[in-house]
Amino acid sequence: RGTRTRLPTVSSQNPQQRPHHSGELRAWKHTLTLDGQPYELLQFHFHDPSEHTVEGSAYPMEVHLVYKNEETGGLAVVGFFLDEGAENEVLQTIWDEIPAEAGPEIVVENAEIDVAALLPENTEDYYRYFGSLATPPCSEVVNWIVLKEPVPVSPGQVESFVAAVGENARPVQTVGRRFLLD
Repeated sequence: RGTRTRLPTVSSQNPQQRPHHSGELRAWKHTLTLDGQPYELLQFHFHDPSEHTVEGSAYPMEVHLVYKNEETGGLAVVGFFLDEGAENEVLQTIWDEIPAEAGPEIVVENAEIDVAALLPENTEDYYRYFGSLATPPCSEVVNWIVLKEPVPVSPGQVESFVAAVGENARPVQTVGRRFLLD
């Protein structure tokens, strides 16, 4: 049984003021304050299907915002689900840069993303646990926050992602000895 807490503070700044590169996309500077410590956004990425499940059911997609505390080197990931619904205009800005088919990695010039605009309206309800990276080396060094409210994504947007990237989710992991705070 867990305790309910509020989502840590998240702030954004205009990219013209302080650009921050996220993979091949330039994202607005984005800071997460977790347990009184600042974490800066390193990158964000998408998974199909979701890597987390709720009551055993996966969502069509999941977004991971990966943050790092520069002083301690600690990592935090804010994850949230994408559920089929209306077309998502913020995601479409990203999707417009995705090639139609899988191929070699490309660099997208001058793309700007307001990461805070990707988040669901309700950021106060979430799961929190200490777990592992979802990509190799899968180290158990991550403070995870998984928002409960999904964000809409159209079936066509999911199809476009799968056509370009394919299914790329890590298999669901057992809870094991982790404590899940709800």
